[in-house]
Amino acid sequence: MNAKARVARLVDSYLTEVSRDRNLSLTKFQVLAEALPDSARTSDDGLYRALDSYLKAHPTLSEHERKRLCRVMDCQKLSIDACMHAAQNERLPLRVVVQVLFSEQVKISNALANTTLKEGVGVESHQYQPPVLTNWKTLLEGTPQSFQEGWTAAKKDINTLKFELETIKTKYLELQNDMDNLQKQFDKLMLKQKHTSP
Repeated sequence: MNAKARVARLVDSYLTEVSRDRNLSLTKFQVLAEALPDSARTSDDGLYRALDSYLKAHPTLSEHERKRLCRVMDCQKLSIDACMHAAQNERLPLRVVVQVLFSEQVKISNALANTTLKEGVGVESHQYQPPVLTNWKTLLEGTPQSFQEGWTAAKKDINTLKFELETIKTKYLELQNDMDNLQKQFDKLMLKQKHTSP
């Protein structure tokens, strides 16, 4: 781990600790979180933990304040586990949940497609077509009225995405397992060949 990453980890741990202080203002939390350059954090999992801890300790934040707080985090830098937690986290604004689901779905789809194409594993996951959130634009850009109109359909789409993420995660783990088994077989073969060759 390089020096910047170590500092980022330390800052995120500190943020998690101080986030529980009910007197810590939103602005101070943001300033601390944004003190590091984007390149310092290879993963935003630590920042997400701190952010979630802050939301727990400050349940009276308005929707606008919660959105403002979540801007410090890059959804694309969350691990699969953090994304699965965030997707079910009711403290997060809906906009952030939608962004998390989209970014994770894209990452998992790309990982599956790349693994399948590179390794030549006999699973047709590269043909996978992710479902589209039909109302995402309404949710992210619309007025409160259009937001309410699109909410029911969007909720169904979000549940579909959650199910798809679970399915893709399972397939990814199966592929990883297959790859590990193939590697072990290959290593055994190479070792056997080494011993039998003159």
